[in-house]
Amino acid sequence: RTFDFTTMYTCLPHETILTNVRKAVCEAKEYSRQRFMENEIHNTDVLDDISTDNLMELVTFIVSNSYVCNNPDEGVLQQDIGIPMGTNSAPAIANLTLYVTEAEYIDSIVRDNQTDIAKLHSFTFRLIDDLRCFDIEPPSCLRYGLEWSETTSPDGSVTFLGSKIQPRANGSFEVSVFDKQKEWKFPVIKYPHFSSNVPEHQAIGIVKGQLYRFRTICNSIKAFKDAVQSLA
Repeated sequence: RTFDFTTMYTCLPHETILTNVRKAVCEAKEYSRQRFMENEIHNTDVLDDISTDNLMELVTFIVSNSYVCNNPDEGVLQQDIGIPMGTNSAPAIANLTLYVTEAEYIDSIVRDNQTDIAKLHSFTFRLIDDLRCFDIEPPSCLRYGLEWSETTSPDGSVTFLGSKIQPRANGSFEVSVFDKQKEWKFPVIKYPHFSSNVPEHQAIGIVKGQLYRFRTICNSIKAFKDAVQSLA
């Protein structure tokens, strides 16, 4: 089953962002410190490179200093909720914010002796605003403080991060490439023109990279062949 946050970047409260990112940073530093003490890592830079307070000063500046001007008559407006999607750090900030919410959710159900439910989340995966679960729903919208909706198709298939997962009758899955271009009703320019200023090795690299991607996603020869044919 797959789910999608209907709104995320624009609805994350600043207080939640700053609180959760700090928790995530502290957890990461403590984990690195434990590994260092156990001699699993030998580089202490991850501990001493920047303090948590200094890092949070930078995050606070990014989160609190977003301004927009849609109408000159209204002047410049400051964004007081959410983060701008175009900021380089926005995906990482959003991921860390939701990670803490999810970690606290798992910790709470384990404390309540609901280990069976916790185990069902062992294959749950989220990348920013896209969620994939097996036989369970993600934490509630109330816990996230965000709205999500299920995007599973009526036939049970799902599309997730460029792949289409189709259940088989025997209980296994057929995994193939999801080509979003086929959903569009207009032609798409897939490659740069041969006479363009794009270096030749980069143009070749597009095809090579796609072949690697297809091989990673597909779990059958047929799905791989269908994906390769779409390169034409």
